[in-house]
Amino acid sequence: MKSAHRLRPLGLLVSSVLVVSSGLLGANASAAAPGYRFFDLGTLGGTYSSAVDVNNVGEVLGVITAAGNPSTPVTVWSNGGLVRLTTPFGDGTAVSINDAGQVAGNVGGTVTVWTGGTATFLYSSARSNFATGINQSGQVVGYGAGSSSGPPQATVWTGGTASTLGSPDVASYAHGINDAGQVVGYVEGAAGPQATLWSGGNTIDLGTLGGAGSEARSINNAGHIVGHSDVAGPSGAVHATLWNGASPIDLGTLGGVDSRALDINGAGLVVGFSELDPASDETHATLWDGTNVIDLDTFATGTDWTLLRANAINAQGWIVGDSFNAATNHAHGYLLIPVPEPESLALALAGLAMLGLWGRRRPGVKADSAHPI
Repeated sequence: MKSAHRLRPLGLLVSSVLVVSSGLLGANASAAAPGYRFFDLGTLGGTYSSAVDVNNVGEVLGVITAAGNPSTPVTVWSNGGLVRLTTPFGDGTAVSINDAGQVAGNVGGTVTVWTGGTATFLYSSARSNFATGINQSGQVVGYGAGSSSGPPQATVWTGGTASTLGSPDVASYAHGINDAGQVVGYVEGAAGPQATLWSGGNTIDLGTLGGAGSEARSINNAGHIVGHSDVAGPSGAVHATLWNGASPIDLGTLGGVDSRALDINGAGLVVGFSELDPASDETHATLWDGTNVIDLDTFATGTDWTLLRANAINAQGWIVGDSFNAATNHAHGYLLIPVPEPESLALALAGLAMLGLWGRRRPGVKADSAHPI
């Protein structure tokens, strides 16, 4: 699974979790699919929700608020029922979910894994620890920080065993792990953060796009890595970046100065966000398909929602992220599903309806050069 990003919006301090479960095992999305269907994941009466991850069986992980936006314990929505997870140390934050439904997150500065309704707390030292991702075998990545001496350390938790990565004298942060146990993140260097791969006992500097710094955020099972890098020159621009074993590849932007890649699936589809033009810091959720830089906000045309960022993409091409409604000043998580969708999608829609969540198909979505998928 990918990491927990990642420039996390302030609203993620609201500590409840939404899992939208379809129970689907649909075929992988094809790059020739003509478009996406948009779903507003809604709330339970509050003004805020966010979708941070999606696994390959169609479970969407995020946060959701009730009326008055109270802070609530970690909660999972699955198959139409709210199931409260055990969080005896108070409120929690969830960051990643694997196909077995294991959720990695944090409770009170402690890395936590929820399996069903049971919370397991993973300790590595007296310092606070933070999870950022989980793979299919349940290995958790993140980093330790806090009161203990020494800088933060990139860390992998395998069961109850914690293994730190890199040098104990240099700050490092892990943000993604694949099923082979390869870990990506960054190490703080003299010139700034340096995107790093930890693999087979080796620490590999991934390099930059010519600028001073870079950060890696996600790695797929083929070993392809995405994140962002400073570009060469005085502009200070940061661009979404792909590392595929050769030189770093600049994925480009939607026309603005900056972009960032947050996740990559097994087909090599990359999601994140990009600024729209050099004169504005407005961002839209973005998809890079290897050929095109695609503005995902176009798939919410006809709604009041602006898709600000895409946080995760699964093997079927389902994309989740965060959107904003300027008319209501509400921020909601969203789900994009490739169309034509599998026939079994009706199961997912029935589940959404059980919590009063709604979706709206973008009228007239067709294949064109700007939106090949």
